[in-house]
Amino acid sequence: MEYKAGKRKTKEADMVQLAAQALCLEEMFDRPVAKGALYYYQSRRRLEVDVTKPLRRLVEETIQNVREMLQNDRLPPPVNDARCRDCSLQDVCMPQVPANVAAWISEENDHD
Repeated sequence: MEYKAGKRKTKEADMVQLAAQALCLEEMFDRPVAKGALYYYQSRRRLEVDVTKPLRRLVEETIQNVREMLQNDRLPPPVNDARCRDCSLQDVCMPQVPANVAAWISEENDHD
């Protein structure tokens, strides 16, 4: 079960995250995980998600895309919208800072 702070919605990213966690559990415990659930705190709703073959393929494609971005040092620029408000990664991502300034700060910190 994955807990989300917002209202229940059918969002592909939430299902991909849940399926990725299912794949990790399968690898860790050598047992199949056929389904999971998303619980949306604000609306107090639960959404059952079947971990289907197409969803598994989408997870694998997402993993491959992230690997390529990391290998090429090309991450997409951060967005600064409502999703950022309660995000635990704000201090790392710095969505309120223009991308060129954030890159400069990162380079300066790497030299320390």
